Amino acid sequence: MPGGIGNVTYALVANSATSVTLSLLEDRDLKLQPDGGFVITVDDRPAGGLVNHIQSKPGALFLFIRDASGNWQKETPNALRVKRLDTGPGPAASEADMAELAAKYMVADVYLLYWFTRLNYNMPINVMREPRGSGAVGGLRSQMGSQGTIRLADNEAMIITSTSGGAAYRGIVLHDIWYRAIEYWKRQSSLNTAQMVPDADGRYTFVVAHTDPGVANWLDTGGLGEIFALHRWQGLPPEGSGHATPTIRSEVIKLKDLESRLPPGVQRFGAAERGQSLERRQAAYQRRFVDR
Repeated sequence: MPGGIGNVTYALVANSATSVTLSLLEDRDLKLQPDGGFVITVDDRPAGGLVNHIQSKPGALFLFIRDASGNWQKETPNALRVKRLDTGPGPAASEADMAELAAKYMVADVYLLYWFTRLNYNMPINVMREPRGSGAVGGLRSQMGSQGTIRLADNEAMIITSTSGGAAYRGIVLHDIWYRAIEYWKRQSSLNTAQMVPDADGRYTFVVAHTDPGVANWLDTGGLGEIFALHRWQGLPPEGSGHATPTIRSEVIKLKDLESRLPPGVQRFGAAERGQSLERRQAAYQRRFVDR
């Protein structure tokens, strides 16, 4: 696939928060042309034997395209062109129409944000939940996720250890209480498949802390005392493929006890390595704003 993106999905959704999925087409199901290009059709015909087809259904709001990039320095989202095949576009929307639609979306999102917030607050604090599929609540069907509300004192840290589950793409992200990712362009407050470093045994250990603990997979809280953490596994293999279901475990410890509580084989980072890593991170982030 052009750009080498880790996982790409095309989801037809029925609400602004993308949690009601009507139809889904994944990159692994796409039939590519010799040059790596592809054509996707969207209409009311059943997918059946059609190639790269998404069936539209009543209530469809928009097509949500998720390019989950791992290596920010090299991966580029697919370049797309959209062509309408019926009688042509309708009248252009006025600024008033667009403002009304934007207000409608914002109000609709309030309810979902409240639901997500209560979902986290009603769970035990400082525990990452067992991975669960998103399809049951209308989300991405080939995805599993683990959430947790984390409250850390200055002298505490959370150790999170997870497995890959054979996912095409994984990401772990820290958010503030409004679900905004914490300055990920300049802080290591998130890690994806290409950025996280495996332990010697193939598992992945992350340390959530206010200050750098000298561990490669440090997750920076940005100084916030309360955060939401989300670990995603996208593009999971189909059932019966032989891959084990992802697992995750977590514990909050005192920073002074970190060395004795870390699993063996966790990779370390010194101050120089961290500085270089953050410089590469910022440069890679800026790359997405350069015309290509």
